Amino acid sequence: MRNLIVLTVGALLLASCNGGGTVTPPTEQPNPPIETPPPSNPNPPTNPTTPDKPLYIPGAGAAVGSGDGTKEGTIYISPSADEVQLMNLINEVRTKGTVGGTDAISDSCVAGKYVPLKALTYNGLYSFAARKHADYITNIANEAHYENQTNSTFFYGRTVNERVVRTYKELAGLNKYYIGENVTSYGGELTSPARQTVLEAVRSWMHSSGHCAAIMDPDIYDFGAGRSYRENTSDQDNRVQNAWVLIVGNK
Repeated sequence: MRNLIVLTVGALLLASCNGGGTVTPPTEQPNPPIETPPPSNPNPPTNPTTPDKPLYIPGAGAAVGSGDGTKEGTIYISPSADEVQLMNLINEVRTKGTVGGTDAISDSCVAGKYVPLKALTYNGLYSFAARKHADYITNIANEAHYENQTNSTFFYGRTVNERVVRTYKELAGLNKYYIGENVTSYGGELTSPARQTVLEAVRSWMHSSGHCAAIMDPDIYDFGAGRSYRENTSDQDNRVQNAWVLIVGNK
């Protein structure tokens, strides 16, 4: 009987606290929606690529020490107008198939299969090595890709590999593995002694299978140009007045 009385009193008290009305249960709040993460790539790339840096070609007479902010894009020897034009013509033939506005594809290594290629960006270390070799050709001897007069003040390296490796190490403190004369998977060097103009030099390269292959290689990324001119030279002493040198390479 005591238990019954207690329950009755408790019920009366509860009713009085609610004003004698019906007790309303609390409203349940809905759970926030669960965001589903986007599906992951089931086949992620094993060697993700980094975007290419913006194209950079310096102007003629650009100051030593200027450049694009990278060691390879720094100017170590001020480019001449001819050297800048040489680089621009190389990019013209790669991207448009013309040299100075004139077709350069017919009778070239890419005749009938030309596709536009990406333009190359400036490499100041290649340009330094290219100028050094051009000066050797006009002042000492035209020995194609070689420098055999090791005691000469114009000697910089017997092969293009030695010249490029030396330039990277001494000017930028970088280690560089580089081989090639005309073209390899690592790059190449092109020389054109005795051509009077830059247009003649580039056109002659496009009509030489090895040189053309170097210029039109889709895997190369950057380049540097060197030009040297010297008065009163002749083939009799194995020197020439004009020497054009182009070095190309990949990343």
